[in-house]
Amino acid sequence: MSSEDILQQIRAEFRAMKQQKLGLAGNRELMDSGWQNAKYPPGTQFVPFDAGGVPAERVFIDDTAGKKIILHCHGGGYNVGSTLSHRPLAAQLAQDCDAVCITFNFRLAPEHKFPCALEDAITVYRHLLSQHAPGRIVVSGDSGGASLAFALCLALREQSLPQPAALVGLSAWLDFACEGNTFEVNKPKDPSGNRGGLTMMAIAYAGKDNLKHPLVSPLYAESLAGMPPVLLQVGTAETLLDDSRRFAAKAMQDGVAVTLQEWPEMIHVWHCFYSRLPEARQALAAIGDWLRAQTISG
Repeated sequence: MSSEDILQQIRAEFRAMKQQKLGLAGNRELMDSGWQNAKYPPGTQFVPFDAGGVPAERVFIDDTAGKKIILHCHGGGYNVGSTLSHRPLAAQLAQDCDAVCITFNFRLAPEHKFPCALEDAITVYRHLLSQHAPGRIVVSGDSGGASLAFALCLALREQSLPQPAALVGLSAWLDFACEGNTFEVNKPKDPSGNRGGLTMMAIAYAGKDNLKHPLVSPLYAESLAGMPPVLLQVGTAETLLDDSRRFAAKAMQDGVAVTLQEWPEMIHVWHCFYSRLPEARQALAAIGDWLRAQTISG
């Protein structure tokens, strides 16, 4: 079966899921249940722990000795997602990047609004700094989790805390005002990037007045100077394609070392379909290759 056939299957599955109209609680439950039937690398281990009061989990293959640390902020638009929902992706990152991947349960909207998730991310990062040199830590995120990862690095700069060695965004949602030019052109191709739905999640987290706050939408930071080297992976079929393009252009202007990888015809966070889609496995391997080219302890 071709990649295009697989993508069409995935699109159909998304449409069927949307028709169920599960509501917030149902979507959270559905997203958190998927890890049970996922395929994992042999030797994968999940170890929950307390990160300064924030529930977190270490995901690694076989052992942790000498490996870099990836702090991964899970996607879900700040409304859904957890350490459970992202166990499969975390395991693949751990394998392909030769790392310990750490996920954490930040407080979700709409019950907990901005800056609750960011406060939790800072707490977890501080906890990691108490155990590891910053040069050993990578911060990453997918979708809305990428906005949190990038906002974390901006907040670290504000607080004069050490930056991680690198920053990775997978299908990054970096503009909560949703003003990108690719929303309409890619709307028929991207099953999970509807502007209306994203705007609802954005408002649930940040409120209408904070959609362009730099710690909500890092794209609107006055300057990105001082951020660590950045890798952005985005599919050309994504409605959020323009977020990565605009951020990369701004980062380069501000003197940040940035690598933008556009994956032809890929949809939002295609990495999660690694067991079905060859391009997902290739993209994950490319993250590992990029990290190996950076100066990271471990």
